Amino acid sequence: RSGEVHHCDDARLTLHLRNALRRDLNTRTDDGHRLWTLRKETEDRKIDAAMALVLAWEARNDAIATGATNAKPAKSKALHRYF
Repeated sequence: RSGEVHHCDDARLTLHLRNALRRDLNTRTDDGHRLWTLRKETEDRKIDAAMALVLAWEARNDAIATGATNAKPAKSKALHRYF
């Protein structure tokens, strides 16, 4: 469903998603989809994690479109949370 975001219930991400507002642009893609960006309702609200989520999702979609799902997964090291 459009507008739904599922994540690991991280409190900071939830706050940043609630702070983010969609702003439609007067520009469309070649296939007619309207472009949009995220904005803050007020300057003191943080939306960095929401923007990171959008960029990561787009990168995921681009990778899948270029066949990344056909590649062997690389060995990964454990990631540590610093915040």
